[in-house]
Amino acid sequence: MATYYIDPNGNNTNASAPATAPRNLSEFKTLVSGVTDTDIIEIEGDNGPLDVETTQYLTIKGTYRKNPSSTNRPLVRFVGIPGNNIELKMTGITNFSSTDFNVSGTGTGVFLFSVANNISGGVFDSLKFDFSDFTGIWKSAFKFESALFWHNITIKNNIFIKQNFTCEFSVSHSYDQPGTQGTDLIFINNTYYNFGTSNHPNIFMIENASNVEFQDNVYYCDGDPLGASFDDVIGTVKIDYNDIYNVSGAAYLGNTSPTGAHSITIDPLLTDPGADDFSLQESSPCRNTGTTTSATLDYDGVSRPQGIAFDMGALEYVEAVDHSVNFYAGANGSLTGDTSQTVSDGGDASAVTAVPDANYNFTAWSGDNTSTDNPLTLTNVTSDMDTTANFAIDTYAVNFSAGANGSLTGDTTQTVDHGSNSTAVTAVPDANYNFTAWSGDNTSTDNPLTLTNVASDMDTTANFAIDTYSVNFSAGADGSLTGDTTQTVDHGSNSTAVTAVPDTGATFTAWSGDNTSTDNPLIVTNVTADMDMTANYTLNTYTVDFSLYKKNQGDIVGETSQTVAYGGSTTAVRADPRDKYNFLLWAGGGVLSLNRTLTLTNVTSSKNVKAYFIKQFSVEKMLSGKRGGSSITLDPADGTNFSPAKFATRGMTPMDWNFPS
Repeated sequence: MATYYIDPNGNNTNASAPATAPRNLSEFKTLVSGVTDTDIIEIEGDNGPLDVETTQYLTIKGTYRKNPSSTNRPLVRFVGIPGNNIELKMTGITNFSSTDFNVSGTGTGVFLFSVANNISGGVFDSLKFDFSDFTGIWKSAFKFESALFWHNITIKNNIFIKQNFTCEFSVSHSYDQPGTQGTDLIFINNTYYNFGTSNHPNIFMIENASNVEFQDNVYYCDGDPLGASFDDVIGTVKIDYNDIYNVSGAAYLGNTSPTGAHSITIDPLLTDPGADDFSLQESSPCRNTGTTTSATLDYDGVSRPQGIAFDMGALEYVEAVDHSVNFYAGANGSLTGDTSQTVSDGGDASAVTAVPDANYNFTAWSGDNTSTDNPLTLTNVTSDMDTTANFAIDTYAVNFSAGANGSLTGDTTQTVDHGSNSTAVTAVPDANYNFTAWSGDNTSTDNPLTLTNVASDMDTTANFAIDTYSVNFSAGADGSLTGDTTQTVDHGSNSTAVTAVPDTGATFTAWSGDNTSTDNPLIVTNVTADMDMTANYTLNTYTVDFSLYKKNQGDIVGETSQTVAYGGSTTAVRADPRDKYNFLLWAGGGVLSLNRTLTLTNVTSSKNVKAYFIKQFSVEKMLSGKRGGSSITLDPADGTNFSPAKFATRGMTPMDWNFPS
């Protein structure tokens, strides 16, 4: 919407107009040539005359629709106009619907709808003109003047407030051709209110016209005498069925009476003009006292007649009609308030509230009202009405989301009725991750998950954890372990170190099971499965050799070279002397035995044990205490821990022992 200004000082703050506003209406014509139905034209006097023009015309072009079907129309404001006659000149106009021409100022005259050219077929229907704030002398809603002619003009269903000239049809320069300049002029069903005290309060002034109809009009005046005049009017003249009421009772002026055989001159009993209500009261004398005219619809679009005959004035009286207004509750709810009401036409019903049952909600009304208001007040009731409150079960938003390292399958955003179940949603872990549990409004470990008996909005998150594996270490025989032997390891991670510790006399050989490394300590890397590993040990083995100190003195019966595990025993060997020799002892590797048959136990090292023999005479000499000159020389390695005292246990006292160094 654009606003256009005209200001004698050339001031303009509207971007739609030139930087310097026009100073007069003549300059303004070009600017407003493209004015639209929603634009505003504001003409400001600004405490000074509009330049030097004494009579100025503003032309507005367009085609308008009848009120109240549309509110789109140009709005013309006259503000503070102090000069002479300012006239609004309308061209190319049919079917007027403009209702809001605001006029204010202190000028000597305002003429709206002044036409200075030939006009034919104009219809001015359902307009309102309010001159309450205008203090000028000449206040005329219509002024038709032409150098040539005007004809077929209809002015109907209009409301005029505080003006002194209703309409003026004249030819200012030619009075010598009666009836030729204006033909077929119709003034019907208009309401004129409170003309007030002013100079020349005229109902009409018509010159040089023919065929005039002036019927079904209401005039209410509280000022000077009303006047009406015809000059050079010929043809058919209908002036009747009017209510011409003057509060002061002043007589008419002019050469023509505005009444007629069926006219009245009493208070029309308008409803409340001070509140802009110009309808007729029920007891108005203007009801059913008019005549049938071409105004078949009134100012508000109500058809005529509503009673037995047309009413006088712009508004037809409408009988009060009562309407039945019923409210109903649909399933799962109830109503509070008056559910069966009788409402006067145009009145309002009292409020009714829709109350849903537990776990249900009100949705909307249906029937003759489809509002979602609650409570509901039906306003301006003009017909019987049946309205039903509708209810729906409460629904809840049930949302599923996936935490890190996983996703979901199924409908993750659901709307679930109260007490119903969601559809199943499945938590899908990423590779090498596992679903652990749901969190949020549900902490189940079910997978897939179906939420049952839903009674509120719910947000539930699937949680995932990396796969973990059981990594177990065990020790085989002859050893033990140090470190954490039972571990839980994340996928792709490493175990902590475990050390295989062999028992004394044993050696760690390797791990077996899910790892066959020989690493010690062992760290299992990039674990991707459960693992069980065993540390394996072997006992140390030793070579035990049995030999003759000197050959040909005896023989050894048994395995002479044996491999014995740590702590184990050899198999038995026996030293058999040959002829003329006697067995003396076993010695070597820390072993000293006088028994011919020898079994070594708890072997913990390798040994070389020798069998010693001696000639029989030498032993006899030794035993008899005689020196035989013979001696026994032990291998230095065999003499370890050897003591001659050990012979004493057998009653033998060696005469001479020789221990080589």
